[in-house]
Amino acid sequence: MAFGSYDAVTGQHLLSLDIVTWGAEALFARWAYWGATSYLAGLAGGAPAGWWGMEHPWTEDLHFDATLGAAAFDASVSGAIQYHFRASGTPGGDATWYTADDVPQWVWQPVLGDRLPPLPNHLPSELAAYAGLTYLHTTPGSHRYGTAFAYDYVPAVWQLNAGETQTFRFPAGAVVLYDPFLSGRFDNPRALVAISAGIVLGSTVPASGVGTYDALTNTLSVIGPTVIGPYPTTATGKPRESRPIYNLVRG
Repeated sequence: MAFGSYDAVTGQHLLSLDIVTWGAEALFARWAYWGATSYLAGLAGGAPAGWWGMEHPWTEDLHFDATLGAAAFDASVSGAIQYHFRASGTPGGDATWYTADDVPQWVWQPVLGDRLPPLPNHLPSELAAYAGLTYLHTTPGSHRYGTAFAYDYVPAVWQLNAGETQTFRFPAGAVVLYDPFLSGRFDNPRALVAISAGIVLGSTVPASGVGTYDALTNTLSVIGPTVIGPYPTTATGKPRESRPIYNLVRG
């Protein structure tokens, strides 16, 4: 549904669009990340020109308000992003994966949108740059937990510029974590062993330069410019790990 109006005094046109759709949020994520750089140009090595440092296509209740003038563009976006924190684990004090002291955690990191490698009916994919490469999988309950396997996500680097800010307000009460050892390696959600506990910021990658944590309010404040530092890359310069990474553990 769309409607518009014109204010003769201010010279402004107002256009409102109410859209109920399946998939438009994925397109919006592409536009916000790549900007004037096309998706195909980005796959060929072009730098993203958007304002959003990642692609996250599962945005619900998306609201986009913008004013377009002769010399300026001003906009605000709000929405609910589902499924961004991922359940993870670390090997604990013995540094050995899949043992009783493995530590459950939730992880936040910037990522790109593609989840499948190139397919016969859809050859373009951001995952093409990671063909033949592996990373250490850390999802509790997965048969790949604690082992190196092919990429099923695309890391992104989000370095805030001066004037940009991020605020993470973590839950004050108990949340659900999943025991990396007791949950087994069955690829069965019903086998996951849940733990109810409060969470706090345990660590960041890099260890400094990417925010200030207030333990009293369980809030992480990130003010640009941030300092990401060096990170591993592919032979073509793509990041092999996201930056920054925020790890939430039991409080």
